Amino acid sequence: MKFFKLIACLFVFYLLLPNGALAGNTDFIPLNVGNWWQYKVSYAYEEYDAEKDKGVVYKGTTQVKIEILKLTRYKNITIALFSNIPGGFSDEKATLVVMNNKDYYWANEDIFDLVVKNEGKIKIDGYDILTIGNPENIKLGEIKWQELSLPLVKNKLFYCDEMDKSRGDNYYCNWVRSIKPAKQEYFPDKDEYEIAQYTLPDESHSYYVEGAGMTYYSYSHHGSLDEKRWNLQRYYISTK
Repeated sequence: MKFFKLIACLFVFYLLLPNGALAGNTDFIPLNVGNWWQYKVSYAYEEYDAEKDKGVVYKGTTQVKIEILKLTRYKNITIALFSNIPGGFSDEKATLVVMNNKDYYWANEDIFDLVVKNEGKIKIDGYDILTIGNPENIKLGEIKWQELSLPLVKNKLFYCDEMDKSRGDNYYCNWVRSIKPAKQEYFPDKDEYEIAQYTLPDESHSYYVEGAGMTYYSYSHHGSLDEKRWNLQRYYISTK
């Protein structure tokens, strides 16, 4: 009896720790309302100017701050409303849907309220469709893409079908290309995971540190000038 009381006390103590389960700080991408990330974003692209009848090159840098606005957790689903997507291509709110604490999907802003309305009784069909769970199987919306599939192990392929996985060149899949020690002055004893995606016209590289989120992102289009670089400058992670 004393043994079981001791186990119960230890469990309660664990939940009260800053990194305990209730704190939500054990997520690969730390999810709590108020968490924010500030990135230095550099870009270069070319657009056709009708008046000049030629392409005009635009280059510059800007600062982008991304924060978590809302958060709800269910039995096996967590949804977080972000002010923007890190590395995103447009300045708009988006919902991060986390299934079973391992599969991370980006979806449109309105998905957040739809999942709340259905009390988390949803599922992902295939790669791109979010539906109400059985027996209704009613389509709620489309997934933008799958961001993560944990655990991340080198050369893992995800968010692609078996035909693409069998190509042998890792194209058209999210590919865990490398796992290396992170910059130890910023992330001591942590690894940094590179997730690459190659297609014939373009490529992207996302870098993640567990417990900190996305630290770097790059995108480039082959055959035309279209480049983006997101460098994490500062961030704040709440423990409650």
